Amino acid sequence: MDPGESHEIAAVRELLEETGLVVSDVGESVYQEDIPLPYDEAIYPSAHQEFFFHRVDHEFEPDRSGWTESELIDVTAWRWWSAEELEATDEPFEPAMLPQLLRRLISTKEQ
Repeated sequence: MDPGESHEIAAVRELLEETGLVVSDVGESVYQEDIPLPYDEAIYPSAHQEFFFHRVDHEFEPDRSGWTESELIDVTAWRWWSAEELEATDEPFEPAMLPQLLRRLISTKEQ
């Protein structure tokens, strides 16, 4: 989050920067957690994360033109994942209960 930003405003900005998707609202937070940041405890002993659910009802491919130099180096690939694929992978992702969260959100939105 940038100074003065709410989690909702930061999520709107991050969607644009990270994917190129333009939205005006991400709705309410669907999951929150406080996590330790073991790689830099001296500066950031922990972090509060909030997650939002935004359905895209059209075909969409991420645009990396808003990425920073380090993101262009660090992110070597991306793809869409199903809840089943997330449960079966050894790849790291956050939050740990993302597959269950996705299933709940998708079933709620379909009703």
